[in-house]
Parts: sequence; C-alpha cells; structure tokens
Amino acid sequence: MPKRLRMLLKALTLLVDVVAAAISFRLAYTLRMLIPFPTPLKLGPFRDYWLQLGIQIASLLATFYFYRLYQLRRNRSRIDLFYSVLAAVSIATVISTALGFLTFRQGHDIARGMIIYNWGLSVITITLGHTLMEWIHQRARRNHPDRLLLVGTGDVARMILQKTLQAP
Repeated sequence: MPKRLRMLLKALTLLVDVVAAAISFRLAYTLRMLIPFPTPLKLGPFRDYWLQLGIQIASLLATFYFYRLYQLRRNRSRIDLFYSVLAAVSIATVISTALGFLTFRQGHDIARGMIIYNWGLSVITITLGHTLMEWIHQRARRNHPDRLLLVGTGDVARMILQKTLQAP
C-alpha cells in the first residue's frame, strides 16, 4: 500500500475517533439530563462543558497513540480491538477527569453520572469507528497490495503464497 494512502487512513482514523468522542460526550450530557443517576442534578448549558470535551478528546488521542491504536495492523481480531479500546478509553477517562478537576476547581465540575455515561458510550462508539476503519483498511489493502518476493517453488513457498492470497 502506498505511504500516502497509509497516512490518509491514519488521519481518517484519528478524525473518526474525534467525532466518536464528541458524539459520546454529547450523548452522555443528554443522558445525564434525562436520567437522574446516581443523584438528581441540574446541569448547566452544554457550552460550559466545551473545555472538558477538549480535554477528553486530547487525552483520548494521546492515550490511543501510546496504545498504538493508530498503527495499521493486519488481521487483528475484534475482541483484541475491543479490549484495547476499553483499556485506552478507561485510562483516558481517568486522565481527563483528573485534568478536568484541576481545571475546573471553582467553575463547573463534571457530573459523576456523565463520566460513567461518557466512558461507556465512548467504548461503544470508538470500537464501532475502529471496526469501520479496519474494514476500509482491508479494502484498501486489497486494491493496493504490498509486494512480496518468494524465492523458490517448493511446498513452503506455495503455502506462503496461498496464505497471502487468502488474507492480503
């Protein structure tokens, strides 16, 4: 696959993560307004939470980078992807909650229920986004395969050729 296409896919994955995190945050805010769990609470307007959303997205992107979720891999199972996203989102949620607490000492504090909803929704939406991006990556690999040089015509070479043709 050409390097330019690989970089485009990485940038698109990053954009999908940002959009999924923003949608999760907005849905968490809406759910917290509608469902009084763990305690009834009146939240301020959503514009008061823009800085917290930025902190959440920045911590997610940094955590995903360190978890190597932006490196394009072949044949990763959906279960491995789910557990990687679950761990990365959990760490990013803890980091963003701590940074949000330090940032909003006298201002608007983020609600506990909203943190829980945001965590769960982020895991779901980001996993769906990464599954979609892996499908797109797989299609791009089929259209632009990597080059492979096989030396020899024995059984081992035929087996390697069959494996690469079955799972490009």
